[in-house]
Amino acid sequence: MKEGNACMNHIAEWLEGLRDRDNKRAYACLLHLLEESEISEQISQYFDLFLELMNEKNSYLRTRGLLLFAANVKWDKNGLVEQNIDCFLAHLEDEKPVVSRKCIQALPQIVQAKPKLRERITAALQNAGQSGYAESMASLIQRDIVEAFEKIGRI
Repeated sequence: MKEGNACMNHIAEWLEGLRDRDNKRAYACLLHLLEESEISEQISQYFDLFLELMNEKNSYLRTRGLLLFAANVKWDKNGLVEQNIDCFLAHLEDEKPVVSRKCIQALPQIVQAKPKLRERITAALQNAGQSGYAESMASLIQRDIVEAFEKIGRI
């Protein structure tokens, strides 16, 4: 029982750390949460926090929310992903191209866990990349889109 409580204490610290002004610490907390998300459904109970983060003004926070959302799709048994996929997909055209890229790169992971969302995701992906980013970023986003389509096609 003590191990579980210690783990829960770490999870609480990591969740709190996601908003830390020290980006190194916040990133380390994100990595811990992503690692835990791979092996356990414990982090998925904070789905509302992921949604909240995805809507923050700060692009780092939005990215953290997107990554945690995608990492915990496989644990969703209550339809939260289906209910909130449009919120996720809105970031395909995020004002910050780096956020858009992370969103695109996470789509195959979502389709892997929720194949019923394939058509909805591919339709949104077909319309992505039109945001008028600088050419250097636009070409990277187009490459991400192609790679996402290829990965989704293999699922």
